[in-house]
Parts: sequence; C-alpha cells; structure tokens
Amino acid sequence: MEKKSLVSALVLLTPLFVSAATTTTIPVVNGVTISYNSNEVTVNGSGFLPAKSAPTVLFNNTKLTLVSDTNTKIVAHLPASVTAGTFNLTVTNSESNKFTFDVTYGAIGPEGQAGPAGATGAQGSPGPSGPAGPAGPQGSPGGVLYSSVAQMTNAGVPGQTGRFSTAILPNLGTYMLSGFFQVINSDPSNSGHLECGVEDEFGSIQDTAAAINQTIGPSQTITLPITGYWLSETQGDQVWFQCLSNGTSGQLRTNGGTFMVIQIER
Repeated sequence: MEKKSLVSALVLLTPLFVSAATTTTIPVVNGVTISYNSNEVTVNGSGFLPAKSAPTVLFNNTKLTLVSDTNTKIVAHLPASVTAGTFNLTVTNSESNKFTFDVTYGAIGPEGQAGPAGATGAQGSPGPSGPAGPAGPQGSPGGVLYSSVAQMTNAGVPGQTGRFSTAILPNLGTYMLSGFFQVINSDPSNSGHLECGVEDEFGSIQDTAAAINQTIGPSQTITLPITGYWLSETQGDQVWFQCLSNGTSGQLRTNGGTFMVIQIER
C-alpha cells in the first residue's frame, strides 16, 4: 500500500454503519447552512424522501415548517423566537429513519448575502452498457470485530497541524473511519481555508482516507462528515484526526464532533 506524509482526511456520518444490514434507507446529512435574512435552515445530504413523502425536521423537539424538500435537500423555516445558541436538529425521512446532530445559530453573527447561482451545465450522453459479469461465490457473514468512538476537541485550528481526536487500532486488518465535526469561522469579513486528515504515529497517511479541503465563508458554521478506510499493518497502531488552517489565529474553531473506527475484516 502506498503511504505518504502530510494531511489527508475522511467524510461520512455514523448512522450509515448503524443500519448497514437493513433494507430501509438511512438519511445522511453532508452539510447544514442557516440564512439569517429569511430565518431558514438548509440541510444537504441524501435519503430524505425514499418513499416519496415529506420528511420531518425537529428543532429542539419543535417541528419545523418545510419550505421545500427533495431526496437530497430540505429547506425549513426556523422558529421566529430562536436566539443564539447550539440546538438539536433531527431529520426523519419517509421511512421513519432518523439522523440527529447539533446546529449553532447566531453565535458568530449574521450570514452574508448569497451569491448568484451558476449556470447549469449540459448533460452528457449516456455511455453503452457493459456485459454482465459472472456471479461471484457467496461470502461468509460479516461482523464487527472492534469499534470505538472518540469526541473531538473543541479548539482553534492552528496554522500548523493540530490533533483533534485519536484512536487505537488493536488488531491487524481494515478499519472503517467515520464521524463528523463542526467548524466555525468567527471572522465576519474573511474566508478561512481548512485541511484535515488522518495520520498514524509514524507520520504516514493512506489514500483510502479521503482528504478534507474546505473553504469556510465569513461568519459561517458548517458540519463536515468524516469517512474512509485504514489498513492497519501493526497491532496497536495509533491514528490521529488532525487539521490545519491558513486563517488568522483563532479564526477557525472546531465545535464538537466524533471520530469513530470500526474493524470490518482481518
């Protein structure tokens, strides 16, 4: 396996692993934004309308009125009385599966005006269908051999690499990496750039742990998912989730999250 040294990262949310063996659709949230001008929250992801009926969105157990909803995007009105703080948001799709996470409102100032929408690109022509391959042999039933969940450190993202969570991999084999974290840009005028990844104790990274390379607008709060795979070739291997930014000191801060590892094969 090719190894490099520098930062790479991941992106996906824990509920995908909770219901991996079911036939129902689990909602997945990839990002959340708040418009303070219209007092609306926009939730981006997938699996919101698998049964073609409207999802439900609860804001601190208060049902929100939907502005629009598709399988990948929900827009909802926030309560008129909401004040600055961190709140619990739960999305329940049309098959009654839920995704719950925290959203920060107003703590970093009002959101700037949205830019104009870009032009829609032309749709490409579909390629020819390939021949069906032969059926492979049935595999043995899988099972979780090991799992752990660590909380993210709430701190400013430094200009040099800083560690925000760690995990021990006790066995040889492949581990699934999961979780999410929230980042706040406290600067009302300037964007900040964030790079995050997973590195082991020897300073190596793996291509299967996808990199996070994200620009965060002025006064913006975003929730970023973590996903990927890590092949441990040493028993007791230790890996870190770490980030750096190009912003000024204290401009970007983490605001909660989890880092999860699950061993799925040896």
